[in-house]
Amino acid sequence: MILILGAVLLGLVIGLATGGSVKDLASVRFRWWGLVFLGLGLQLVPVPSRPGDNDHVVGVALLVGSYVALLVFVVANLRLPGFWLLAAGFACNLVLVAVNGGMPVSAGALRRAAGSNYSAMVASLRTERGARHHLVRPDDDLVALADVIPMRWPGPQVLSVGDVVWLLGTVWLVAGATHGKAGRGTTTPKQPEPLEGPSPFPPPSTRRVEE
Repeated sequence: MILILGAVLLGLVIGLATGGSVKDLASVRFRWWGLVFLGLGLQLVPVPSRPGDNDHVVGVALLVGSYVALLVFVVANLRLPGFWLLAAGFACNLVLVAVNGGMPVSAGALRRAAGSNYSAMVASLRTERGARHHLVRPDDDLVALADVIPMRWPGPQVLSVGDVVWLLGTVWLVAGATHGKAGRGTTTPKQPEPLEGPSPFPPPSTRRVEE
């Protein structure tokens, strides 16, 4: 969540620094914006521990559903700047989660990000929210696009390539919106104004034709 807020703030700074305005940003209209809250909420739903792999299946299903909801929202707003990057990032993460039964996490990247808290973070991968993430396994696919980018600020975490792409898309979206380039939904077409001056066509005659 902190990274999302940081991307929004960075986009706002870039937009204002290049001549944009908060007024234009406030006028942006999104289609189906409720799907954003649904998608983010599904990633935060707690999954109770159950016998066997049931909690893992539920956790991965919620994560897949989250990215599906976010992708539907993105596709509905592809006319806006930055949304192609958002689509690419979310699609990348969705494929990784679906193919690997969760998001693979590089052990080396996690160690660099966590430092002395490495063991605790590994334990949380296996227990929290249905184990939606896991350390890279020999049979995982597309590992180069998985969680391989370590970050120690604003907190220890590991990002995927898709995460970086959709965060850049968020920056682009906010920066473009400050310039009035993000669209404002459907509007009624403006009617042409009447021409000033005398009409080039004579008014219709009101004289009755005598029979």
